[in-house]
Amino acid sequence: IISSGKKLSDYYYEKEIEKLQVVKKINV
Repeated sequence: IISSGKKLSDYYYEKEIEKLQVVKKINV
C-alpha cells in the first residue's frame, strides 16, 4: 500500500465534500 494515510484522508475528504454538496442540493 502506497501512502495509505494520505489516500485514506483524501478519500474521506472527498466523501465529506459529497455530503456537503448533497445537503446544499436538498437545502436549495
